[in-house]
Amino acid sequence: MARLNGQDPASVYNLRGCLARKERQFPAALRHLTRAVRRAPGDPRFYYDRAQCHLDMGNWPEAIDDLSSALELMPDAPLLLFSRGGAQMAFEAGDVEAAAEDLDRAAKLCGGCLRGEGPLWESRKFMSSGSGTPDLSPSLWYQLGCAHARCGRPGKAVAAFQTACRLMPRHPAFLHELAKACQALRRYEEAAADLLAARRLEPGNPLMQLDMRALGKVNYVELCMPGEEDDVFMLTKF
Repeated sequence: MARLNGQDPASVYNLRGCLARKERQFPAALRHLTRAVRRAPGDPRFYYDRAQCHLDMGNWPEAIDDLSSALELMPDAPLLLFSRGGAQMAFEAGDVEAAAEDLDRAAKLCGGCLRGEGPLWESRKFMSSGSGTPDLSPSLWYQLGCAHARCGRPGKAVAAFQTACRLMPRHPAFLHELAKACQALRRYEEAAADLLAARRLEPGNPLMQLDMRALGKVNYVELCMPGEEDDVFMLTKF
């Protein structure tokens, strides 16, 4: 079909790879996407698409390499920086400082508002049936907060998590990480409030209970209904 529409061979291979990836046939997808890269090594789209397949397969170093190759061709592409930063964060042996630099630069280049659009996003749009333009900004700020937290910069982490929470205020993971960053700054009351908000959204998460107890001794108000105890948590010592 792509040949009939006049597309070049590299685009044909890339389309086949995206179709296979959509069906979660990752080895076949990788073969086609690699052929696309070999046919057109100067096109950053093909490196980006192959990187997404590597991410699906958990091949973090290969994904980082492909995204780095794409960035050599498009050094000021926020989407590429966001993707490489996320890959570094997901990789157990990833460079967290480099991830923070990528994510911070992505945020500056896009003015803090990252959307899935443009030439790099064409295949992703195809795989999602072309529905809308996703807002990646909350994920960008959340990942940046996580990177700063892991680098030992809780102040910058709080700022990034607060931005993520403003964009998506009912996301329990965002609130949970914000609480932990506030705790690292000894801002215990804010940490407790954020943890309570997170627990109301995700009451079955045991990690939030453990983090709440780590803030200090917890007292219960006796006159409360069963199941409402979280609403009356009080910190009695720091």
